[in-house]
Amino acid sequence: NGDGTLFSYASGTLTTLASFDGSNGNSPEGRLAAVNGTFYGTAYGGGANGYGTLFSWSASNGLQPLASFGGAIGAYPEGGLLAVGSTLYGTTQSGGVNNGTLFSWSAADGLQTLATFTGGNGANPLAGLIDVGGTLYGTTVGGGVNGVGTIFSYTPAGQSVPEPGSLPLLLAGLGGLGALYLRRRLHLS
Repeated sequence: NGDGTLFSYASGTLTTLASFDGSNGNSPEGRLAAVNGTFYGTAYGGGANGYGTLFSWSASNGLQPLASFGGAIGAYPEGGLLAVGSTLYGTTQSGGVNNGTLFSWSAADGLQTLATFTGGNGANPLAGLIDVGGTLYGTTVGGGVNGVGTIFSYTPAGQSVPEPGSLPLLLAGLGGLGALYLRRRLHLS
């Protein structure tokens, strides 16, 4: 359909597992997350609203659209998904208030907006998230104090915040005080 594929590669063989057709999404761009033998991902466009989808794929069920993006939930997911337990987390590059969202999806709760980017706390997240000790970290390409992006963190409800010494920013040479400043300055919640 020209809207993208889901594929596997093993032992020198590329196998197409599913094709996107617009209704189940188009232009899948981010990484997949695996939970209990099922792969989950996002497509940048398509779906019911034209702003992207969250989908699953398994050998038994094939490609299934689970949710469509648009409006307050956000639009155009690009960075892929991160699985923490059975909950998936990701970002949209726009929508929400206007500069993107941080979202979660679970079978029990569906698609939920956790935070919106307002410009001051960042704008237009494009890259994927990482999980360090129960806190999610990511970057935006715009917004912030200088208008050229932020590093942000988000701690899901029920998770504890790690001590500054465990932040990956320490590895970049910022030291304990710099990492603590950034954690407090850029925290979304």
